[in-house]
Amino acid sequence: MTIIHKIKELGGFAYSSEKDGQFELTESMIDGVEKTLGILPEKRLLDFVSQYGFGYFTGEVGIIPTKLPPVVTKEDPVCPVGRFFGFGDGKNSISNIIKTYSIPEQISIRCFPLCYGVSGDIFLYSLEEKSFGKIYYWYHEGDIGNDLFLVAENFTAFIDGLQQIISKPVEKSKVRMTFVSPKMLELMNKTRAQNGLPPLTEQEVLDK
Repeated sequence: MTIIHKIKELGGFAYSSEKDGQFELTESMIDGVEKTLGILPEKRLLDFVSQYGFGYFTGEVGIIPTKLPPVVTKEDPVCPVGRFFGFGDGKNSISNIIKTYSIPEQISIRCFPLCYGVSGDIFLYSLEEKSFGKIYYWYHEGDIGNDLFLVAENFTAFIDGLQQIISKPVEKSKVRMTFVSPKMLELMNKTRAQNGLPPLTEQEVLDK
């Protein structure tokens, strides 16, 4: 299945305003990526970022990692996949993510960042010799050396493994939330924004 067919199967795709400032994937651009990282990821990944960078699934989409990170459970193993990083200068650009997180105190392996996971976490493509091409989930609250969880053996398996997240029906609590503080609403919407989801109003939260 092609990537475009997979995206259609998952319900569609949309882009943030950063897409307007995305850099074109030229030979000089590729040379710059190689100079920054020391090695290039596979061409298919570069082409994917060129087309889908700064984008996100319009519905809730995730993947079941090979090794489950602490943000999911065996009963509910699908890990949300958020906004994809792109080539540009913005907050969600690959260059900014590398500058921010590819340091010894954060992500300890050489990698190419793919997209957000749960708030603060990142899916990444390994550029290390022994694990080149494997997709990992970086859990930002984990201890260094114990913060990477294998998601897929390669980029193709990662794309193939993406699936819609189907919310399980739950019995409504007899106790209903009657108030949402501005701070709580802000934090909830910050997490939703990082995962490419639209913000909720106070009433929408109370109605859930």
